[in-house]
Amino acid sequence: MFTDDFENIKIPDRVPMEALPYEARRILSLLRPGQKNSMMVKEICRLTGYRDEFIRVMGRRLLMEFGWPVGTSNDLDTPGLYLMQSEDERKRTFRNLYGRARQIADRAYVVNEIRLIDPKEWEVL
Repeated sequence: MFTDDFENIKIPDRVPMEALPYEARRILSLLRPGQKNSMMVKEICRLTGYRDEFIRVMGRRLLMEFGWPVGTSNDLDTPGLYLMQSEDERKRTFRNLYGRARQIADRAYVVNEIRLIDPKEWEVL
């Protein structure tokens, strides 16, 4: 079940830009500080030629492996990725990610507990 236990998660040291893989540098060079300067993933795709999922994975890697403060926003007026520069942006990104994680954890719990279809029941439908 979902837990608030984050003690086993390692916070990475920031890898210098020049030591990042080429693709990570390319994406990072497009991101700007501040949520108001968010860049939509589809715009990053257009500028780099990378696919949507690749951009999202690289955004996670920049944060989780390479120590860059990549924020995410689902706000209608500023959707996309950006570099967090304030505590408020950190809190908004945390709430955004935590809420999504909670929804996934809730769904996983229901999958684990839901009554399965009986083949005889399916034939009636």
